Amino acid sequence: MIPQPRIRVRSRAVLLAMILPALPGCTSWVRPGATPAMRDAAIARCEAVGYANIPPNMVSYQSGGGYTTPRERRCRTDGNGVERCTTTGGEYRPPTYSTRDTNKPAREAIFRDCMYRDGWHEE
Repeated sequence: MIPQPRIRVRSRAVLLAMILPALPGCTSWVRPGATPAMRDAAIARCEAVGYANIPPNMVSYQSGGGYTTPRERRCRTDGNGVERCTTTGGEYRPPTYSTRDTNKPAREAIFRDCMYRDGWHEE
């Protein structure tokens, strides 16, 4: 077992404070006097505005390259002195593909603008 470095609790809190705001979807929207139901309704409405103005544009991209597995030859001599060899590997693995929505950043900007215009702010 590899020993893990110890990170003090305070260091972890600082690290989380730096990372969490950068994660999408981790924003809490607040407005003085608003209830959670009002916030949820505003989020739903502003998301709808974003999708109505900028629909998804899903594009495929190559997320991993194709490759050939390494060939390996193993030989053994059986009890009769006959060498028996087997070869494994050498199979082609095609590239992997993923999809992403190229319009997502623009749609998120419209969503944020909508929320700000309605008096909400991020916390």
